[in-house]
Amino acid sequence: MKRTLPLLLATIGGLVMVVSSFVPAAQSWGETAALWFNILAAIAFVLGGANLFKVHLKAISDRVAGWGYSAIILLSFLATLAIGLLKVGVQPDVSTQWPGETWVPLPDAALPTARVPLAMGPKWQPPRDWPLTVREFLTLEDGSEGDATLVFRGYLSPEQKSDLLDLSRDVRWKAVVERLEEAASLPAGVQPFLRYRPAHRMLAAIGPLEVDQGKRADAVVPEDDPRYELWHAVMVDLVDASRETTAVTVPPNADIVQWPTGTFPVELKVEGDTRTLEITGPMTPPTRALLEEAGGLSRPAVPLPPGRVASTIAELEDANGGSLTTEQREIAERSLGEPFSGYDTVLALNAATGEETRPRTWQAIAADVEAGDRQPPQIEITQAAEVLTDEQAAVVERVVADGNVTADRLVGELEAAGPLSPRQATAVRDYFDALPTEAERDRDLALALLKAGSLSPAARDRLLDPYRRVRAWENTVQALDVRSQRIKYPWATAYNREGSAFWWIYEYLFKPLTATMFAMLAFYISSAAFRAFRAKNLEASLLLGTALIVLLGRISLGYLLTDFLDPEGPLAFLRLENLSERWIMAVFVTAGNRAIMIGIALGVVATSLKVLLGLDRSYLGAD
Repeated sequence: MKRTLPLLLATIGGLVMVVSSFVPAAQSWGETAALWFNILAAIAFVLGGANLFKVHLKAISDRVAGWGYSAIILLSFLATLAIGLLKVGVQPDVSTQWPGETWVPLPDAALPTARVPLAMGPKWQPPRDWPLTVREFLTLEDGSEGDATLVFRGYLSPEQKSDLLDLSRDVRWKAVVERLEEAASLPAGVQPFLRYRPAHRMLAAIGPLEVDQGKRADAVVPEDDPRYELWHAVMVDLVDASRETTAVTVPPNADIVQWPTGTFPVELKVEGDTRTLEITGPMTPPTRALLEEAGGLSRPAVPLPPGRVASTIAELEDANGGSLTTEQREIAERSLGEPFSGYDTVLALNAATGEETRPRTWQAIAADVEAGDRQPPQIEITQAAEVLTDEQAAVVERVVADGNVTADRLVGELEAAGPLSPRQATAVRDYFDALPTEAERDRDLALALLKAGSLSPAARDRLLDPYRRVRAWENTVQALDVRSQRIKYPWATAYNREGSAFWWIYEYLFKPLTATMFAMLAFYISSAAFRAFRAKNLEASLLLGTALIVLLGRISLGYLLTDFLDPEGPLAFLRLENLSERWIMAVFVTAGNRAIMIGIALGVVATSLKVLLGLDRSYLGAD
């Protein structure tokens, strides 16, 4: 039985892999067999580790010769195993953390159930398998007249909706999915600050939950509903978890330009010379944007009027000891007064609010199809372009020309000159947010001036200090952002990610030791080859000569010996590096390797057939 069972498993597994490689219908068999192989391989690794412990512990306990090496092996094995399994030093993957969200588990018993009639007709066939994202939440119930009903437990996520829409191209099915989304969504009043993560069975709060938000979230389930007590307990935990505070110290060189007005979850505390930023709950991306704008981001770097260009250059000359070189002056004039017209700004804003299309709902499309209209259904709705009026265009050109323009000022003056739609206001802010700031312009100017000549420390500080203050503030905001986030998956990244402890061991211990071992091995091989090579016959002479050419072609001496030959001349092929790489390695060695690989492949096939047919049992200990 000890020999029959392994032989039977090897035969079945091998036949399944062969069949799955040649028969498309059996491809899933091979995937299943590969999964079982991985499971058995994992067990083999565990057994191998146990055997390693047994052998080296016995060597240590018996104090055999070289037992110290056994102790080193065991300690290294345990350290690497612990660091790899625990992922020591591995930072969570940002893409799996959902910044700004706080999670608490939501039991399945607290989830609602939504029912949506299919009304697809008798010819409609349900899919064989529902998408993996909805498989645990969606069921199909037959109706009294043969019609079916979709029953969904929970709150439909955008990922689940997308997977359901992709199941069929039938517009009626897509309309059913939209109705299911309407029936299985969180109420509109809590959607801005509440999410359900079905794949993780978690309820998420976006940012800190205020008192009124907590009340609205608690009212999602009525008090007379059997789920209310469980839902209420979850909401209490979620409100408490979403209001934890985090603080960081603000460096002295970080300036605060304008603090946001209104309700803001971040507070600036000043105690003597110490400034502290404290945030309630995790930082959301909008909060981070407002916070960066409050302290770090200076005005957009629009061109300065000629008078301000001249005065700025004069200040730089004074700080640089009284003068700049001619090239430096030209660079400064070009950087500070670079052409930036209001006309170009008007064109960019009009282009940003040009004609747009948005999709129609599938329910509306399905209604058109069922109405019997022979025309193809309209899939999208075109939204007309929105352009600035002549009065608003004149405002843009005037504001840009005076060199003191900000997005808020331009939006305010445009609204005073005529109606401004939300799309246009967003386009204005996006346009100016994309422009480099004054601090970034001064930084680039400093680098350009240093390439063209020297700058005194005072001149460098004059240009770089604004950017240093910007970076100091941005680093503070980033530190507060990182510390405030509630980690969802502590080990969401691979154990060997760059910077982790396992990566450090591999890069700075294992690789140097491996390189050292092979470097020492090279000397042993060279010594053995010198003693073994004897040009006693033609074959040995060819082998010795070829090895010598390859060796010389890969070291500096080989280049020096044939360096007198022109690399582009007719005798370039005689250079040792060309003989080694282009002829011996690329032609003769490649041909020999192909022959060897063909022979290995034939041998593997023959041996595999003997094993699968039970003709070869040597691996079981038989002759």
